Amino acid sequence: MHMNRVFAASLLVWLGAAASQVRAQDPPAQSPGQQSPATGHSARRNSRGDERGQPLAGKITAIDGGSLELAKADGTAAAVKLNDKTEFRKDRQPAKIADFKVGDLVFVRAEESSDHSLVAVMVAARSGMGPDGGGQGTGSSRASLGELGKEYVAGEIKSVDAPRLTVLRTDNVTQTLELNEDTSYSLDIRGLQAFPPGGEAQNASLHGQSAYSGASILNDLSGNAASQDTLATLSADTGGKAFFDSNDFSGVFSQVQKDSSVYYVLGFTSSNPLRDGRFRRLKVVVNRPDLKLDFRAGYYAGRDFEHLNRADREQQLEDELAAQLPRVDVPLFAGAAYFRKNDSHYYLAVSLVIPGSQIPFVTEKDKDNATIDIAGEAREGGKFPVGSLRDTVKLAVESTRQVRQKNVQYNTGFLLAPGNYHLKFVARENQTGRMGSFETDVQIPDLRKTPLKMSSIVLSSLRAPAASGKKAGANPLVRDQMELVPNITHVFTADQHLYLQYEVYDPAKGKNAAQAATPTATTGATGAQPGLAKDAQAAKPSRDAVRVFTSIEFLRGTTKVYESKPVVANEITAPDRRAVIFQIDLPLQALRPGLYLCQVNVIDDVSGNFSFPRFSLLIREPSPARTSAASAGDERQ
Repeated sequence: MHMNRVFAASLLVWLGAAASQVRAQDPPAQSPGQQSPATGHSARRNSRGDERGQPLAGKITAIDGGSLELAKADGTAAAVKLNDKTEFRKDRQPAKIADFKVGDLVFVRAEESSDHSLVAVMVAARSGMGPDGGGQGTGSSRASLGELGKEYVAGEIKSVDAPRLTVLRTDNVTQTLELNEDTSYSLDIRGLQAFPPGGEAQNASLHGQSAYSGASILNDLSGNAASQDTLATLSADTGGKAFFDSNDFSGVFSQVQKDSSVYYVLGFTSSNPLRDGRFRRLKVVVNRPDLKLDFRAGYYAGRDFEHLNRADREQQLEDELAAQLPRVDVPLFAGAAYFRKNDSHYYLAVSLVIPGSQIPFVTEKDKDNATIDIAGEAREGGKFPVGSLRDTVKLAVESTRQVRQKNVQYNTGFLLAPGNYHLKFVARENQTGRMGSFETDVQIPDLRKTPLKMSSIVLSSLRAPAASGKKAGANPLVRDQMELVPNITHVFTADQHLYLQYEVYDPAKGKNAAQAATPTATTGATGAQPGLAKDAQAAKPSRDAVRVFTSIEFLRGTTKVYESKPVVANEITAPDRRAVIFQIDLPLQALRPGLYLCQVNVIDDVSGNFSFPRFSLLIREPSPARTSAASAGDERQ
């Protein structure tokens, strides 16, 4: 099977879909091997004398009498031997090896010898394609092909979805080309081809009777014609030309230079305001019958969100994830916290928050409905993708007032190894198509290297029933069918409760545990929950027991204004993760509104290790009328 390879040279770029390039010139004679877009792919093969060998293209990096070294477009190097039968051509004229120099861009037809080395059959080049320019025309754009993927694209066409073309480049990078902006000239770098009945030498022999009935040649011809159809369509739709069945690649650049030397750029404002993505034909007419006009047949109108199909909407999210600049049409912010699963893996809990006032709702069946698309990814070191997210959230509320005064929160998570990660998320509301993005860097430490192994501290003002699809073992914030909803803004009101959750891993064990009567780890700071508090004096000391203290302090400036009662843990709460889980409940009505510095005190009494992490916290006056929070799936308001 022959690969469909494209060599597309973008010549002229202008702004706006409503612009067309027109070249006015005397009707020229058709160049050998040149194919006009209007004539399809009916070029005839002349003789088979030049069909041998395989094509190579690149810049000369070294000339050593009997060989050439080339740097190909994909960054690899190729060595080609020269002999007395090698033909040299420059500007379509006979030449010799002395006419070539390091830096020249050349096209080589080569054969593989018995020792598997390449021997050049022909070496060709044009003036103006070397490092010093020269030749006809001016401008540095013709000095070389430029950078692969920007100035030109060479590779195998993988799919065509007008107006986009997906190409697997020669450097193994997949690139999508938009066909509605640039003029493209396509070159089939296979050149003239022969189709032996038994197949080419580099392929295995055919089985069956196809080699003798003509079916194999018919399949090869059909495949070759189909591949050239794609190139012809690419060039015709953009106002360029396609070049087939020619080993003289220099003719392509001659035609490109000629077409780009004289042209007109015409612009207009379309009378059709619809952005439906349809193809709109263009026609240019002049009052001189002796002129031949070359212009693009039309353009594809832009598409608004309403006219995007499902594939286009998915592509829009992927493009936004890969974009360098953020989208701010929809405010989006996120927070993350890590919890150890085992020595080499951590659960990174992520919460995304969208202001409810930014979500448009549509009334259906006595409810206000809206949908939000969410996409995200985690990249290790900002380079290698290690986690991805794609979800559609459906919201249904009795009244939009429940949402407009609150936030919509989406909770998810990734299972990652210790390291540095770059997180990026994109959210899109599906009524108007507005999008917002948020990205941040997160570090997951290797707790094996720290004296006191401790998780992140999660603050919350809401405990909600866990979604039916969530498992308590996967998300550490889900316990006893209740999920702790993180408050990533650290803003509370005085009539709320402050819930804190954090974990201590691998606490030291010793026989001095359970010496004081204090509440257990699952106890609220203001008193023990029924059935959970135990009399520590009555507990029997154990050699392998643990003893971890914790308490919460609030400071304003350098003054301590509040400290909770100490809480002690005498046993491992999650044996599978070797973790002591602390869940603290602090009513905030005793604190005056204002900005506080909250300090969490954690002491491993057996090992003597400790940690005192701090964070800011804002307490506001309670709102006059509070409404209950609502949820839909993973969303929290």
